[in-house]
Amino acid sequence: MGNDTFDPDVHELEADRLSRALDLRDAGHSDWLEQACAGDPQAMDEVRAAVESADSLSPVFTSAFATDTRVGATISDRYLIQRRLGSGAMGVVYEAEDRSLDRRVAIKILRPGLMDQHRSVERFDREARAMAAVVHPAVLAIHDRGRTDDGEAYLVMELIAGQQLGALVEGLSEIVENSSEVDANVLRRALGFNLSSRDSYLRFAARWVAQLAAGLTEAHGAGVVHRDVKPSNVLIRRDGRAVLVDFGIAHLVDGVPLTAGDTSIGTPAFMAPELLASDRRVTPLSDVYGLAAVLYCLLALRPPYVGTPHEVLLAVATRSPIPLARLAPGLPRDLVAIVEKGMSRRPAQRYASAAELERDLRAFLDHRPVVARPVGPLRRALRRARHSKIAWGAGGALALVAAVLLTTTLRASYLAQRQATWLELSRHFPPNFTILNPENRVYVHESDRAAVAQLLDRAAAVCVDPLPTLLLRAFFRLDHGDNVGAAQDMAAIARHENTDFARKLAEAYARVAPGAAGSDAVDLTGLPEPRTARDRYLRAYHHLRAFEDPQAEALLDVEVVAAIPDAQGLLFALQVLDAYQPPERHQRALELHGAVLDYEDRIGTRTATSAHYVSYALGFANAYASALEVGLESIELAPRSHVNRTNAGWAAFALGEHDLARELLAVAADIRPNDVKPVETTIWTYVAEGDFDAALAVIDARGPMLDRVLPWWGEDLAGAVESYQALAHTHGAEKSPLAAAAVARAREHFERARALGNGGPATYFQQVLDAIDEADSQALIKALAVECSRDPRRLWLLRLLQQHFPEQLDTEPSESLRLLLQSIDRELTGARVVPHSER
Repeated sequence: MGNDTFDPDVHELEADRLSRALDLRDAGHSDWLEQACAGDPQAMDEVRAAVESADSLSPVFTSAFATDTRVGATISDRYLIQRRLGSGAMGVVYEAEDRSLDRRVAIKILRPGLMDQHRSVERFDREARAMAAVVHPAVLAIHDRGRTDDGEAYLVMELIAGQQLGALVEGLSEIVENSSEVDANVLRRALGFNLSSRDSYLRFAARWVAQLAAGLTEAHGAGVVHRDVKPSNVLIRRDGRAVLVDFGIAHLVDGVPLTAGDTSIGTPAFMAPELLASDRRVTPLSDVYGLAAVLYCLLALRPPYVGTPHEVLLAVATRSPIPLARLAPGLPRDLVAIVEKGMSRRPAQRYASAAELERDLRAFLDHRPVVARPVGPLRRALRRARHSKIAWGAGGALALVAAVLLTTTLRASYLAQRQATWLELSRHFPPNFTILNPENRVYVHESDRAAVAQLLDRAAAVCVDPLPTLLLRAFFRLDHGDNVGAAQDMAAIARHENTDFARKLAEAYARVAPGAAGSDAVDLTGLPEPRTARDRYLRAYHHLRAFEDPQAEALLDVEVVAAIPDAQGLLFALQVLDAYQPPERHQRALELHGAVLDYEDRIGTRTATSAHYVSYALGFANAYASALEVGLESIELAPRSHVNRTNAGWAAFALGEHDLARELLAVAADIRPNDVKPVETTIWTYVAEGDFDAALAVIDARGPMLDRVLPWWGEDLAGAVESYQALAHTHGAEKSPLAAAAVARAREHFERARALGNGGPATYFQQVLDAIDEADSQALIKALAVECSRDPRRLWLLRLLQQHFPEQLDTEPSESLRLLLQSIDRELTGARVVPHSER
């Protein structure tokens, strides 16, 4: 889609829905369509049709993932990759042929470039150990493990022909309204194959969960808790047996609370309530709850809780799901009783083990009495009362000790609700919107300002710890001229922190002159030394906004990061600056990426900010396909963040997806007109296509605005464009009139840029222009080869190198070519290179 027909609002809404739908479906969520269209159910038919028809998808999605270079490759001289089956947060799963044993297998490969060697091995080792520890027909079998030729860890697993249970439930819910209506024909249609048994669907559901319970009994006996039992992690074989898959977040049973680096706790709709507690402990009882929740889903044809992620988290924290009898009238009482006992909110009232759950399910299947007893009206009312402040308030005759216990429980539940709501809201905070260059901190569109202000207001209203959120809002308000609001936020922070530093800082904000805006408006001289970790966080953030990076980094010590998770994000901003700098840029980028993944583990989710840093790091490591994939995910979380779109646009450009790049970058430039990065990348997409007129037209259109920020910007970039135009018109030792004219224009542009304050053309462009002027093909090859070696994936530049290749090379060009070949070799083998200096 060209920019002249691009409607940002309409296209962005459609793209976000489709992106979310594809991600949720590929991740195995049975309610992917409902989640993707939350708030606009009328869009469900359109989104479903778009997802089901690959040809109708926007290029935003199809072009980004149309090719997979691993398909057709052979791993370890044994496994021939045949097709991609799907992907998750950590890896990509392929179908492959095991040539040694002549069988089909599934291979899970860590996403290329996602983390350094240590973290790759550590995380895959955990999954491999968990799966290898369990040998049972209801648990996916692992056959082999190893490293690919380019160093990525992989697992070889059993390939199961069958249907995903989540997809089965979704299919049934579209065909019938109630599980009691599922007959053999309906089940066959939803499964895609026929089952030999003539049992009813309800008996199939009970038998599948009983089989899974037997598998989990084996896992628990081996010291492994799955932690993410849900329909999308269950496959139904064509012979009718259920199999549990994906032990990616499995945990060894040790009875201790989850650590900061191990906080992935599963899927909210199937998550045991106790896992929301701050001291949550990993025990097999959370898997028992998950199994019962799977059975609930099979019987109700919907998850126990529905809604947005934060709505589901709130529901899990505060109430039981809708009773099965209300959703599916006529279910056998014993089967309902089994579900309710397995999903008891109190772990002590559940089945004591997966084995006990299996025994009751087998008893139901054999028409024997079950241990579980139905929850009657009185018990259900008492359960509701335990979670109702109104009911407890009416019970004034209760003993004082009960009131105290109730108050503690309600407060914990209330705080858990607020924290869950805040976490979901904070995931959508735009990355770095308070520490960009000052001219880019201000949103030019009123709609963008209003949206961010509303998001911050909602988060401030529910935050448990006011410091990070109120500080963000204070900066946002100050940058947009609301110094009164900023002072109010700082005063609230000072009251909460109750330190001398916080009070003096609030007084400095209160002294800001009316009408003043931006960080420079606050006089921070004379502040006392920050004593506490939280004071140091406050001071470090102000240093970062003033681009006083060494001072900020010195304050962000281990104690600060431990006290305030958001402080880790400030360190990432400093690491991004390091990633710019050679040498060892590739290594620095991988270190940044690994640190961000650890941060995501600590907070238990991915945010727009963390996705931004992941995409950024992957781009600097030249892992452009992964960078684009995460970049699109970050856009879903914060659709009007220009840094996320700029990152994704650069990755798309590096992959040769120029139309997609320009779509992303056009919106980024609209959001932040003063940022040169999206404009520059757009220009390079045209240069790569040889459309120099279009590139120069972009400079002409944007130059007057951006020259106020960087006066020499337009002239310098025009010189670069003309240099490549001269190259395009140069053939061998002959300099055509067109090339000569382009060289002259390039030199004029560079000279004007120098007069406006730039240091003159980069060495590379100077060498190119001199080589063209002197018809020195050897010098031209040397300059191009060195430039290509910086990033050998720029195919358009490699094609220029081929175009100008002479019949013979002298010593210096040969050495430059050797350097390029070494760079290509390192890229293809996945070695960690030390890139050459930026020009």
